[in-house]
Amino acid sequence: MTTVFGGTPILQTAMNAAGSLVPEQFTATAGQTVFTLTKFIYTVGSNSLIVFINGVKKVLTTHFTETSNASFTLVTPAVGGEIVDVIGFPLSTVTQVAPILSAPLGGTTLADFVLDGTTPTAKKIFTDTVPAGWGVGAGRQTVSFDLTSNSFFALNPNAHAAIVLRCDTDVIATAVKGQGMLFGNATGFAYPSDLNPTPMVETWFNGTGAGNYTWPNTDAARSKSGMLDGVSYRIVIDATKTNDGARYIRYRMWSRPTPTGVFVPEVDTGDVLDHNVWADLTKTGLVFGYVFESTLVGWSLAFSNVKVTWGPAESSVPDQTIKLSRFGAELEGDLRFIGNGRKVKVISDGAVASWTMTQNKNANQATSWITQPNGSSTTSNVLCLNSSTPGTSYRAATYGMSGTTALLETFHSGQADPQLGVNIGAANRVATFKTTGINVLGGSKDVGQTLAFNAGTINWGGANSSNFCLTSAQNMENYCTQYYIRDFLYAVTGFTLTQCDAIEIALRPLYSLFSYVVKDLQNKKVI
Repeated sequence: MTTVFGGTPILQTAMNAAGSLVPEQFTATAGQTVFTLTKFIYTVGSNSLIVFINGVKKVLTTHFTETSNASFTLVTPAVGGEIVDVIGFPLSTVTQVAPILSAPLGGTTLADFVLDGTTPTAKKIFTDTVPAGWGVGAGRQTVSFDLTSNSFFALNPNAHAAIVLRCDTDVIATAVKGQGMLFGNATGFAYPSDLNPTPMVETWFNGTGAGNYTWPNTDAARSKSGMLDGVSYRIVIDATKTNDGARYIRYRMWSRPTPTGVFVPEVDTGDVLDHNVWADLTKTGLVFGYVFESTLVGWSLAFSNVKVTWGPAESSVPDQTIKLSRFGAELEGDLRFIGNGRKVKVISDGAVASWTMTQNKNANQATSWITQPNGSSTTSNVLCLNSSTPGTSYRAATYGMSGTTALLETFHSGQADPQLGVNIGAANRVATFKTTGINVLGGSKDVGQTLAFNAGTINWGGANSSNFCLTSAQNMENYCTQYYIRDFLYAVTGFTLTQCDAIEIALRPLYSLFSYVVKDLQNKKVI
């Protein structure tokens, strides 16, 4: 095992027994591009040639090409006097090439501190976070800390705090420039969050254009109701500049219900591509601060376990995905299932408050649910089943539209058709729709069921009865008045008063019962 170059290792290589590592050095002439090897030959395309100019490693095809097995060509002509070092692995002697340690990481550990109404200028400023060279060019600054808000949100409903990485602390008294995050009230930004309080990714470029920018899809989990006073949060923030010059911001947040409890994931924004080219990311400051407070007393923001780490940016795009939090999310646009996915699974316990719910997000507005057909179809339904595996056996009910008809329908497979019940209150059945008819509360027979008692009687509601009922002006109350029938018969028949009284005793109850039944049916809109 041989280490190439002294000092911090750059590369390790293991060679077979017949192989050897061969270096060669050139002093370039002005404009020189082609360099001919004299100490070894190599296999083109086998990663057997490493080129350095003035100690800086060059990239194959980007900075040089492998012209032949005994030469290479620079893409950009050399400056006279530049030192060109070459390391060759002759022919095919290489069995392994593997990267190892890079330059040492930078960073520092900061003492615990508190932001409150007595903090000078409402800021905690750290001018140097020891980047160890990672602040120039590609590199990442990571800040991690534990945060507890003690009544800050309750007493300052319009305030927010900010953590600014790669901050230019020389101008912090008048301008904020850098990358990081905020937490608190974010409803007043140009791209606001309606969740309050919440963290959000923010970038600052005070003095240029709008001066700052927040990303609305980087707020906290909706189901967690944002951030809370008295809860300990673990927060990790990255400010990254990659090898291609792109800039990214990311934060991750966990909650911790008890000091020794588990960390519960809240949100991870993923790497957010930052358009802020005005902030100088070679700056290494770190600032914690707050604005728009309502009071200076009764609250504090406690920061502990504060650690700053500087290191490599890894790749051009460290994390290509804006992660969707499993604890809450907002969607913009239609939600479409692909492949065979078509289910949404939720938890619904016995209590109504835990059932699946849809609600209008606009205050004091009605909530509506729509199902609609696609294309030329005219049918849409909501279907409920009594089986979790309804392949062959189930009962079901649907409500929907079929053409011009609104249908409430039951059907089945492998079982009897279900009855359709109407309950007023829990388990209080007032009507049941069955294949034999409708059974109403207290009814001994189903409405609509064929009865046998009148099977031998015909011509119900015939022409004579219809003509009489529709044309005759009868006052039923007269026939139900005592002595009305008796006096009428006594006047026109010559019967004795006793005889007429006996006839009224027989007829008057029938008239009274019939009148009452008809009126009751009219009141109930039956007739």
